[in-house]
Amino acid sequence: MSSCKDHLKSLDPENPTYPVWNIYDSTAQIHKYLPSGLLDSTLKTWYRFQNGTPVDHIDMLITRTYDAAGKLTEEQDFTYSKRSKKWMLDGKNIKKYDTKGNMILNVSSDIKNSRSTMIEMTKLEYNQNNQEIHRMEIRKDLEEPSNWNLDSVIAHENDTKPPKYDTTLISSSYDSDGNLVKKIDGNPKNPNTETLSTIYAHGIKKLTYGINPSGDTILDYRYEKDGNLLKQITDYRKPVFDGQSDTIWYSGNRTVKRVDINKKLHFRGGYILSSRAK
Repeated sequence: MSSCKDHLKSLDPENPTYPVWNIYDSTAQIHKYLPSGLLDSTLKTWYRFQNGTPVDHIDMLITRTYDAAGKLTEEQDFTYSKRSKKWMLDGKNIKKYDTKGNMILNVSSDIKNSRSTMIEMTKLEYNQNNQEIHRMEIRKDLEEPSNWNLDSVIAHENDTKPPKYDTTLISSSYDSDGNLVKKIDGNPKNPNTETLSTIYAHGIKKLTYGINPSGDTILDYRYEKDGNLLKQITDYRKPVFDGQSDTIWYSGNRTVKRVDINKKLHFRGGYILSSRAK
């Protein structure tokens, strides 16, 4: 797949409706599978382009380990060093499960010069129906200044400053039919920073609205059927993203299309992941 960055170069004279893009980078992936069908490893090559020609590349590798039940228990990320001509371990992700197969721990670490730093940790609890009821997320703060560039990041990659972390607490509750009806987001100092409540009609999700601690509605999600897809329309209220509206199409839990509109900024964007539902 390729990604187009930043600015348009010109309009195509033979089809002026569509612009010509500058391609700045591209990523190619090769997947290897186990005989069981599980994804074993992924080899990625990132290319940097200049004037339409690749001028540099980085090779990356992801390896995976599974338990006897086929649950993913570990991922390791490597980058190939052109200097040492060796694969260097960059990061690791560990997952643990309860006896029912529910994931109860997910830890990601960044590894530099054989030093491991936790980037993110998630702990989860479930009810008797294997539905998530409590989640604690601990994430490392990104303290790099906003004006840093790639050279700045490289210059500071060996810094040993102790990391700082943010903690998010999420609790979920369900009705007698097993539908998620309320989700409360918070943190250790303020356990309720936002409450999402969902309304159903005959078991079909119709509306979700978010309320802040002051009781103000800050956003709402409306749901509609669109052929075989479920369409979610999000309207943001003040003071979040006034004038912002997002529309997402789902096939099951999979996002297939998204359109973002901001009326105040006269912005419209989006992407398509799949042209059809599976």
